[in-house]
Amino acid sequence: MRLAAHLTGGGGSEWEDLLRWLGRPKPEEVESCLKEIRNDDQAARHTLKMFANTWEATSGFPNTRKELADRIRSLVDNRRGKWNAADKPRLEKLSTQLRAAGFPTGDIDQAIARIEAFDWLALFGRIIVIHALFWALLILLYPRLPMVQALFFWNPWVRRIAGFGYVGLLLAWIPWLRRLLFAPFRTSLLADAHLENFDDDRYYPGSLTRCKQDGTEQIRPVVEAIPRIAGQIVLIGESGFGKTMFLRHLLHHARRVTVYLPAWKCSDGVLAAIQAKLQGPAQDPSYLRTLIYAGALDLCIDGVNEVAPVIREKIRSFVEEHFKGNIIICVQPIDWRLPATARSCILEPLTEAQIKAFLLSRAPSDLSPAGRADYTDRCRRFLAVALADKQPAAERQVNQRVLSNPMDATVVSAMRTRGETPDLFRLQKQVSATTLSAGCGYGRRRSRTLRRRILPNETGGSFLLILPVVISTARGILPEDPSFQFGMTVSRGFA
Repeated sequence: MRLAAHLTGGGGSEWEDLLRWLGRPKPEEVESCLKEIRNDDQAARHTLKMFANTWEATSGFPNTRKELADRIRSLVDNRRGKWNAADKPRLEKLSTQLRAAGFPTGDIDQAIARIEAFDWLALFGRIIVIHALFWALLILLYPRLPMVQALFFWNPWVRRIAGFGYVGLLLAWIPWLRRLLFAPFRTSLLADAHLENFDDDRYYPGSLTRCKQDGTEQIRPVVEAIPRIAGQIVLIGESGFGKTMFLRHLLHHARRVTVYLPAWKCSDGVLAAIQAKLQGPAQDPSYLRTLIYAGALDLCIDGVNEVAPVIREKIRSFVEEHFKGNIIICVQPIDWRLPATARSCILEPLTEAQIKAFLLSRAPSDLSPAGRADYTDRCRRFLAVALADKQPAAERQVNQRVLSNPMDATVVSAMRTRGETPDLFRLQKQVSATTLSAGCGYGRRRSRTLRRRILPNETGGSFLLILPVVISTARGILPEDPSFQFGMTVSRGFA
């Protein structure tokens, strides 16, 4: 039969290829043919086409047709997982033909199912790639176009449905995307810190703090003890010791998303205070809680001693609930149960050596070399008298206590710059008189009114908390004016 087929085909190459598969060749010959084309796509497709073209010709030869059906199934199974969409029409046709002739088609049908699954997977992959590129473009446009912010990111339904679920997760857990999401709100998040008026070069980093760590108490510079907002920290310090200035220093160097909150804004809760600064998905309470709990959103709460006990309790409860968050709280020494999950650090007053270094660091930056030398000499002469050993012990103690307060020392520095001699026992009266003398003619009646309205709430702290009152009165500014509120915030920079 093989000889007859050879003679009928006239020695043609296609007939010779077909005779390698049909005519009862030895099993090892068939296996050799399968091995040859296993990794040869072109030869495999040529053989499959040859079998498909031969099928109709075997209709009158049942044994040959059965042998051909076996070879088709062997060929398809031999290249399992290597057939693609281009082969699918021919495989479907062969499956139909074999099924009509009563032969099993399991291997062929499995190959077709794999091709279809791969097609769906490839389509899904293309959709995801296009979808990801679309959202990547939106993310790049997000900080610049309010329409993109409102339509795609701040609309929860659009974000969840059009985002296929994964966009929200990426925005929550990838730091770069988090920063990008909060970028339009950076000004709002840090507005109350007034960083635009903060000069980090003028910040004095030598203030010491006493912290308990690993069961031992250590005294170190505050910038070393708290280099960044990590974990939960309560920073305790007397009025004027520089708690708010230190927070502004941290915020100036922060690289992560950070929120600054005056404690009085937390009357409805800390989370509500943060939400008031945000829009869209960033305002979602669940999203915010996730970020805070995971340490992805840092939080500063300042002036806790200035609010009612009920607000302080809301702040304490919030901190304890989010015990894994990065939160720093600033407070004066008051009767308040600190959050159990936070460690405390206590700001120390300036030492005698630090007082000198602090005053010298307050020299105006625009002084000439001669002016700087004159300022340095004035400060040294003043300290030599104020802290002289021959001073009465009580007077020297008062002088050192006033000068050890960075806020008070800043005022002393300003007076020495103008060539004035501070009277540390009467510094409040001296500063008030100096300020009012430059008051542009505004009367004392307004000063007395403001003093009655404000000073009772400031008792117990550094007297310099009244400076905004005096200065604002001299300039004719009422407490309701934004400039007055800013003055109060700056004065509390050392509070």
